[in-house]
Amino acid sequence: MKLPALVPAIAATLAIVTTLVSPTHAAPDDTWQPETGFVSLFNGKDLTGWNDPKKGENFDGKTASSDGRYTAAGGVLTVNPPRMSPGSSSRSTL
Repeated sequence: MKLPALVPAIAATLAIVTTLVSPTHAAPDDTWQPETGFVSLFNGKDLTGWNDPKKGENFDGKTASSDGRYTAAGGVLTVNPPRMSPGSSSRSTL
């Protein structure tokens, strides 16, 4: 194989390596602040502020909804898929 045929492969390899080791991926800015009027949907601890209007259930202070659809643990809010009963269809509504 002649050298000119290797040039595109070498250039592609160098582009990938340069991208991977580039210092442009800086650490997050610790001074970040949300825009005025921003309302957080999750406090990082529990389901305060969340509710199920169909059931009239309020989740304030709880880490899980009664049906397990919503859970909060370790600073993460998780929306779990609805549990399927045998013989039910895969479609669900919110």
